[in-house]
Amino acid sequence: MHFWEEVMNPARWLGAAAAALALSLTLPSHATDILPGIGIQKYVNGFDADTQAEAVFIPAGDTLTYLYELTNIGNVLLLDATVEDDLLGVICVIATLNPGDFAACAVGGLNATGPLVGNVGSVAAVYVDALGDIAGQVTNSDAAWYRTERQSVPEPATLALLGLGLASLAAARRRKLN
Repeated sequence: MHFWEEVMNPARWLGAAAAALALSLTLPSHATDILPGIGIQKYVNGFDADTQAEAVFIPAGDTLTYLYELTNIGNVLLLDATVEDDLLGVICVIATLNPGDFAACAVGGLNATGPLVGNVGSVAAVYVDALGDIAGQVTNSDAAWYRTERQSVPEPATLALLGLGLASLAAARRRKLN
């Protein structure tokens, strides 16, 4: 059968529509898929530093702030979203997060120690089904890193002096050869 014949065949449409209607009538109204999910993003002094290579420089003794951003990335209500830091303990509890909702909490005034510090922020929340009953738990985590010692990166002045020295050597060599 060709495409046009399939489109123009009312029996095919009615059959598909009747099958869909029969299926919807046999499923209970609360039988939608429950897809819970929670996202967490942890920042140190406003930077997303998930790995040691991305560690943010903060001088030893300076203050730092951790920010934890949560998003309900699922399709069900989340309750009691508890944010915990593996070094600091419980940071906050968000009572409810509807699908798509965003919340944040922070802890600041901490002194930077070092030389390299990484810690993990995690979140755990319970989720409910379409009837409002607790159906399970969802979790997620994210790391943040900072360092109190600068990485050795050549400064522009150092590179300029090196270039000047090499140029002087080249000029001296030319004079000697001539």
